[in-house]
Amino acid sequence: VQAALTQTQTSRQPPLHIFVSCFTCFPALPYDAAAALWRQLDFAPRILKLAARVAQALFGSAPEALGNVTARSPPFVAVHVRRADALDGSHRCTHGPHRSVSCPGEIDSHELAKMIIAKAPAGANVYAAMVDPPQMSMYKHEPQILSHEVPRLRSASQLDAMRAAAAEPALSALEVSLIEQALCVHADLFLASITPDASSSTWSLNAMRMRRARGRRTDYLYS
Repeated sequence: VQAALTQTQTSRQPPLHIFVSCFTCFPALPYDAAAALWRQLDFAPRILKLAARVAQALFGSAPEALGNVTARSPPFVAVHVRRADALDGSHRCTHGPHRSVSCPGEIDSHELAKMIIAKAPAGANVYAAMVDPPQMSMYKHEPQILSHEVPRLRSASQLDAMRAAAAEPALSALEVSLIEQALCVHADLFLASITPDASSSTWSLNAMRMRRARGRRTDYLYS
């Protein structure tokens, strides 16, 4: 990482095509300390191509940054719906400073739909990156509820759905995560499952840092 950072600061290098996973480059690589490297991070060309194909299949158009955009294409919004900390009795859930994020189980699917509607521009295409299968059985119907209540919301987080949308029958679960994070990074607006003090989802936080390096706006889903 240090060698790559030195290179990006001293010479013009091609973009680094890597995946910033939930467990790499964090917290050892904060944005302010390595802004030059964050500007070079990108997904492999195949992942970007598949992300554009998925958006095209679901909405008829893709984010401008991924191409296939017409003058009349609506804004593309990506939202990361995370429920990982909805664990009764956990220290984080009981004592977290932002209960709406640290205890997302306190927000039901219908309320979450209202929160997304309030932040997404009218008429926007909305992609929801969700954990599949849901971490708790109470969320098993959440994709259907959000799709029904949020106008133009679609999700292909389920493996079979992503394989169909990408026209790639052999996609792995890891590739689903890569494609969804690429959609979040390159969307016109990203609603992240983090709070203004950057607590909670590292997946969202890394997507937000890649967006920041590209001058793209991120909002906070639960704030």
